[in-house]
Amino acid sequence: MLSTLRYCLVAYFFFPLIIAGTWVGGYWPLAYLLFAINMYVLVDNFTPPLTRIQTKREAPLNDLYLFLQVPLSALLLCIYLFKIRLMILGGAPLPGWAVLGFPLAPFSTIGETLAAGFAIGFHCGSNVVVAHEMMHRSSTFWRACSRTLLVMTGDAQFQEAHLYGHHSAVGTLADPATARRGEGFYRFLLRSTVGQWKEAYAFEQTRLRKEHGIAKWVKNRVLRGNAASLLLLGAVTWSCGLLGMTGYVIVMVITKAVLESVNYIQHYGLTREPGSKVEPQHSWECASRGSSMYLFNLTRHAQHHAVPRKPYWELEVQPTPYRLPHGYMLAIWIALIPRLWFRYADRLMNAAATRPPTTPTASSSSSSNVPAPDGTRILS
Repeated sequence: MLSTLRYCLVAYFFFPLIIAGTWVGGYWPLAYLLFAINMYVLVDNFTPPLTRIQTKREAPLNDLYLFLQVPLSALLLCIYLFKIRLMILGGAPLPGWAVLGFPLAPFSTIGETLAAGFAIGFHCGSNVVVAHEMMHRSSTFWRACSRTLLVMTGDAQFQEAHLYGHHSAVGTLADPATARRGEGFYRFLLRSTVGQWKEAYAFEQTRLRKEHGIAKWVKNRVLRGNAASLLLLGAVTWSCGLLGMTGYVIVMVITKAVLESVNYIQHYGLTREPGSKVEPQHSWECASRGSSMYLFNLTRHAQHHAVPRKPYWELEVQPTPYRLPHGYMLAIWIALIPRLWFRYADRLMNAAATRPPTTPTASSSSSSNVPAPDGTRILS
């Protein structure tokens, strides 16, 4: 039971911190962001890798951590927007709404407001991680929770693009979410964003090809999801003015940038012949402890592509030479400086070409022979 606590950090630690920082106001949300980033990097690089898997009896708690993302994200955004509304109305702090002596007060300056939006947007990158896990479930309930999280951050089309595009075309030129070697992050961000929207819309057009008239538009999941995001943004604008709209747009844009930065490092420079089997060497693997715990084992990306519906806590580290040795968080920040990223990634790719596939081990790991998708036996 205790081993499942590794995945409770987002719900029980990081969410309370960002909610508290937003409630108090000032530049505390940015302070949270700096603390969180440094914590991930330190845990990733100064603790043993995380390679153990959990058993099915722990599934209910692991699923609870996913579900809590929905109400906690809604609460965080409501607090942020309510503080903006108080600000534009020139309201005083609400003494009746106080926690530990801190009343809910408006932001003092526009700078504080936008800084909080930036920090919240970065934190809400976890929305996409959790929505990604949910969308791979067969249950209508989990799919609806996934869509809700994506609507909150203005990226509802990601569900169709990821499920029906990325998983079938990964590593090929047909996949907008696969970064090509020598492609900088900012160019990829634009290409991937536009490309995924186009392919998601095309998938829905194909699915609804037998529909006609208004039904073809009403049943289109991409259009419905984006319309819901626009309605939400419109409600924010009506209640919180242009400042509220600007703050919420910042949240959406930063969340999208976080998603695409993860896409960028997960498959950068790795290629696959169209129609060929997806192998572990088509994904960058990572066993760093902080990234694995915070991202619900999204770091074990190779097996996710082999068995997309396998629950995150059962994913196993795969034997591939393509590994991000310093964790996702540090890799993302390196990717923001293209020349630095090219040197970093080229060094890793050149080293991978000269060594056989291995699976990292740790003193805290227990070994068991589990067959990987390619038939090899690996340490889990």
